[in-house]
Amino acid sequence: MKKSTILVLILILGSSLLFSKVDLKSKEYDFGFTLGYWMSGDVDISGYTAEKDGSFLLRGFVDAYLIPKLAMGAFVNFAPISQDGGEFKMFEFGCSIKPRFFINEDLAIKPGINFSYRTSSGDLEMDGLGINLSIEVQKALETMILSFEGGFLSQPVGGDGWVDISWAPIMYIGAGLTF
Repeated sequence: MKKSTILVLILILGSSLLFSKVDLKSKEYDFGFTLGYWMSGDVDISGYTAEKDGSFLLRGFVDAYLIPKLAMGAFVNFAPISQDGGEFKMFEFGCSIKPRFFINEDLAIKPGINFSYRTSSGDLEMDGLGINLSIEVQKALETMILSFEGGFLSQPVGGDGWVDISWAPIMYIGAGLTF
């Protein structure tokens, strides 16, 4: 997605918040996006270790609060990846469980566990199970919520039908907006 398209989406979604004050405790759902950096790490391909280069990571999510301090949600991840000379695009979609802890009325921490289906296209085509951990910090401002997120993406099982492809946790960090 082009940077200009992302900027237009931010402006459109953000403009609806210009006339309302954000209250974290009364929210029934969150939706947002995070632009981050997924660090480099080792990928096991049937016993061969390949290094995945660092890349940007685009995350989108929707969380619905079952009770004020517990959310279940859905998410998507996208990352272009290069690994040992190969180029491919990783797509991931899944579900999450996130408790929410309030530090004060405009600051909350949301740790989460995420389960997903992961696929890639390009030089390497594979499917896999994603098990990820995340921690999101939400800071409510006058008209928007800034979110900062860190965590890791892992793939304990997966492959392309011929070889097994898995990796241990690989860290990511990012920042974005929550609505």
